[in-house]
Formats: sequence, C-alpha cells, structure tokens
Amino acid sequence: MVMAQDVVFLKNGSIIKGTVVEMIPDQTIKIQTADGSIFVYQMNEVDRIQRDEKSSQMQRAVADDEPEDFLERGFRGLIDLGAHFGFDNAEDIYQISAAFTGGYQINRMLFVGAGVAPTLNLWEEYDDEVETEFWLPIYSAIRLDFINKKVTPFIDGRIGYFLNTEDMDYSGLYVYAGAGVRLKKISLSTGYSLYSLDDESASFATLRFGFEF
Repeated sequence: MVMAQDVVFLKNGSIIKGTVVEMIPDQTIKIQTADGSIFVYQMNEVDRIQRDEKSSQMQRAVADDEPEDFLERGFRGLIDLGAHFGFDNAEDIYQISAAFTGGYQINRMLFVGAGVAPTLNLWEEYDDEVETEFWLPIYSAIRLDFINKKVTPFIDGRIGYFLNTEDMDYSGLYVYAGAGVRLKKISLSTGYSLYSLDDESASFATLRFGFEF
C-alpha cells in the first residue's frame, strides 16, 4: 500500500517527500522523510509545497484539541474568592476571602508565586450579635496543573504568615492545601486552611472560585 506524503519542490529542482512537521511562514519549513531524517529549508528555497490532505487534517485536529489557554512559561495571575467553614475549635467561625496571587509559570505543570488573601471572620456571640475580625494572610504559593486540556485537575498549596489587624499579638502561621479543576480560565477547588499561633489553632474547610489572567 502506498502512503500519501507531503512533497516539497525546491527551486534547485530537488524533490523531498515526507511529512511536514513544522512550517513558519516566510521563514522555514521542516520535513521528516520515511527513514526518520529531518530536513530544514528556508522558504525562499522552496518553489512549491504539495500537502497531503490526511496529514493536514490530522495536524488541524491536534491544534483544535489544544485549548487557547494552554499554559506557557511566563507571568501568571490568579484571583479567587473563598468561603471557609470552621470546625473543631473554630466550628462557630465563618470566613469570606479574596486572594490575589502572582507568580511565574515555570513549565506547563509547575507554577510558583506569592500573594495576599484579605479575610473577614464572622461569628455569633451569645447575645446573637454578629462579630467580625479582619485577618491578612501573606503567603508563598505553588500549584501543579496535571493536564493541559480544557478541563485540567490541579493541586495547590500556600504557606506564610497571617496578620490579625484587630490584635497583632494574635498573628501566626498560615497554611493551605487544596485540589480542584480548571476550565479554561475559571477554576473551582476545595481544601483545608490552618491558622496556628503557639498552642492555639483554627481549622477551616474551604471552597474557592477562581479566575486567572
């Protein structure tokens, strides 16, 4: 059976048959022959190109399968809104937060950065009055995106220090670990937050809705 091929006709009369693996308009074309050899030519050396329709369709299918937000190296910003529900010794406390994280996408999987997460604490006193307190976690962050598709699972972690603006003496360690899914630039995740000071701590179950840019 004869397999269809791409054919590159050079201006010097040479004819190269194989599969075009890369073509940069007005610059270069790269073609791989049946024996595995790869040849690169300047476009000004090429007279014309005869493309195999099956090969072209396959390349288009691969390109269409990649999301527009395919992760690349460079700056990445994350914003998320969180609802947090205390348990154990913090079961009467609820939190609302907005986190802002900026950093660098090292490769298609690993992101590192830092951020702040202004957090409002709410709890009900015995006289049914709602009390509030403002905390400010400042943290370093890491995130792993496992699949660069339209729907991507990920895990992320944060560690740093939280400031209690009502009582600076009641400030201490902040830790968060979570997992979720990313759909293009929107994410939904759940996790666990810990605030610790000496022998006291507060634990929270967390639900986050995020956006990235």
